Amino acid sequence: EGGEDGLVCHWYATAKSGTSAHAASNIYKLKGAKGPHPLDFCAFLVVDSTSEAEMRLTVADLAGNHLGVFSGKLRDLATSDQFDMRDLTLQNAKGAIATVSVQAAAQFRWTNSSAPERKRGSLDFLAANEDTQASHIWQFLYPDRPPPGKANAKAKAATPRTELKTIKEDETLSDQASPSYKRQAAAAEESDEEEEDEDEEEEEEEEEEEEE
Repeated sequence: EGGEDGLVCHWYATAKSGTSAHAASNIYKLKGAKGPHPLDFCAFLVVDSTSEAEMRLTVADLAGNHLGVFSGKLRDLATSDQFDMRDLTLQNAKGAIATVSVQAAAQFRWTNSSAPERKRGSLDFLAANEDTQASHIWQFLYPDRPPPGKANAKAKAATPRTELKTIKEDETLSDQASPSYKRQAAAAEESDEEEEDEDEEEEEEEEEEEEE
């Protein structure tokens, strides 16, 4: 229930220091009551190689209400430079509402010599059309599509949304997220720590399950 007018997926990354970052998908609408729905949502996250960032994936309606959430660790999602696919369960207070297929990989970070120096400890989601490495990966994944950028003022005005309610404001979702992660993280392998920054890529295809 909810999201009949459109849905948006959100990635939240939070470091132990409290530093956080957020990325949102374009608005999409369900084409049917059940079955797979392609999102084509690809996010690039830059973190320290030793980061123990917590990741949350949510789906929200245009009013900013979180309909379901998955919570887990970044290192359990991306364990190598090869894409790993995992099915993540989004839950709310009533239980599972959807399964999201996520592919994730980690790479050493590289930039042009003219790029500004990155602050250690920061978390940064990149716009694929503004970053050389992110653009290179995007073109590999989607050779027939131009890399996307951050939404401009005109695009935002064409697709208005109300302010998203934070995860902390919705305690029922926070409570429901942890069991889902613990079950799935048990089979995940821990990756070795690297000495340089990593660039995380994630693309998703969601299977929505409407509540009876």
